[in-house]
Amino acid sequence: PAYTGGQDGVAVCMSPDMGTMLWGTHIGGTSDEMAFGIKFDGAGGVFVAGSTSTMTFPTTPGAYQTAYQGGGADAYIIHLTNNGGTLAGSTFVGTTGDEHAFFLQVDIDGDVYIYGQSDPGTFTIQPAGIYGQAGTDIFIAKFDPALTAPLFTTTVGTPGGFGNSCVPVAFLVDVCKHIYISGYSTYNGGFATTPGALY
Repeated sequence: PAYTGGQDGVAVCMSPDMGTMLWGTHIGGTSDEMAFGIKFDGAGGVFVAGSTSTMTFPTTPGAYQTAYQGGGADAYIIHLTNNGGTLAGSTFVGTTGDEHAFFLQVDIDGDVYIYGQSDPGTFTIQPAGIYGQAGTDIFIAKFDPALTAPLFTTTVGTPGGFGNSCVPVAFLVDVCKHIYISGYSTYNGGFATTPGALY
């Protein structure tokens, strides 16, 4: 309920006419947090994604990563239920580099997806058979609703420094679980395209 230090994220729920704040909460630890993506869970709660540089950012027992992984920032996903009053799930999503989750989606089965940036070469492409481009700095990850395990993690883009491959702009997971990303790039060359594509 209170500011915790550095920069905190916030999540709020407003009435349809924007006249009343139904609930609101800070999302943070003692250092800096950013909150970028939010989606309904289908049962009155929300999932929120962003990034944190707080080593003691709150996580929940059994979560995928309960400890800060290193670097300047880790991505996070949290699950708030009961009108924002209960932290049902919370996990770091990080490596020894920097991670920032900018977008979040929830599919028809309640699985949770994030899309963001990572230091090139630190994010794992898994399991075997998942499409990816190693050494790039755009990541996509899918988690079970309880945030206990990644169903897949991958990276795409072009080799280069952090943020040079692509800057995330939009993200969608459709009703058939097809994944769409868009962004813009300042790096010329290497981005994978398909035969017959517009450019």
